[in-house]
Amino acid sequence: MNRADWSWRTVDIVVAAAIAIAFGVVFWAWNQVWAAATPAFVAIP
Repeated sequence: MNRADWSWRTVDIVVAAAIAIAFGVVFWAWNQVWAAATPAFVAIP
């Protein structure tokens, strides 16, 4: 295999960026849910 076979194609970078954005959105949504649910967990000893 030559070096060109191991290089990143444009589609590889776009897919990696889309996956990163999706994980970021999930992380943000979980943070919002956790912030809203925290008082319920504090009320239960």
